[in-house]
Amino acid sequence: MINKIVAASGAAALVLATVLLLTSSGSQPQDGQSNALALAGSEQKTEELKFYSTHFLENVWVYNGPEEHNRHLVPFICKLIKRHHFRTTVEQFMSLSDAPLRSALWAKQFHSVVFPPFESYPRISENGKTDLRAYVAAGNNVVFMGSYLSLQTMNDVFGFSLRDDFKEGPYYRNDRNVRGTPFQYLGSRLSEPTERVYGAMTKSLPPGGRSIYDSLGASVVFYVRYDLGTVTYVGYQYDSPFHIDDWVRVLHAAIAI
Repeated sequence: MINKIVAASGAAALVLATVLLLTSSGSQPQDGQSNALALAGSEQKTEELKFYSTHFLENVWVYNGPEEHNRHLVPFICKLIKRHHFRTTVEQFMSLSDAPLRSALWAKQFHSVVFPPFESYPRISENGKTDLRAYVAAGNNVVFMGSYLSLQTMNDVFGFSLRDDFKEGPYYRNDRNVRGTPFQYLGSRLSEPTERVYGAMTKSLPPGGRSIYDSLGASVVFYVRYDLGTVTYVGYQYDSPFHIDDWVRVLHAAIAI
């Protein structure tokens, strides 16, 4: 009788040890997977911070034209550019006449010019258009912000054939076009904070054009390689300060490209 009890106890102990071993071995891959994911997320965050600390520009020009809406919009956009980049210097130029435009474009320490949304068609002379093309071709970046007049200006200055389009958000990141650019660190989709998000038909982008965020054939963020530089478009008008964190990061990436 005693021998039977001892044998039963030994069998029970063996079963318990087997269960504990299986449970332990099953949890280790899960723990390892969680640790791997956490490590990958940490490495991506480190790379993102490293990229922005080394690539974001120290000096940016912003055009502040005579339109009434610029009195409030341009200072707001300048604050957005400096958000989390307090060492960045944002300077404004007030005219698109030949002399002031050329003075801004050929300031050696400025490699990016931002044009806020136009409310009226900008008067740029043929000399001014030539200077803009030469500025970009030399390896610099021009950023146009959301309006159909901006698309028309890009057509007239750079010879594009962009066609305006509107689609409701959200807008999805085009992963095959973001590699090696600041956009690769941004979210997989963009919200539509207000209705003032202006797009271009993706099929109308010129050779060298890359759509970054789009929906149903309408691109709201894209860039075009132009010789050594880039022409970049950000389709939001930034007419509201609410729920725009993702669009602020897009603006930063567009300037840093």
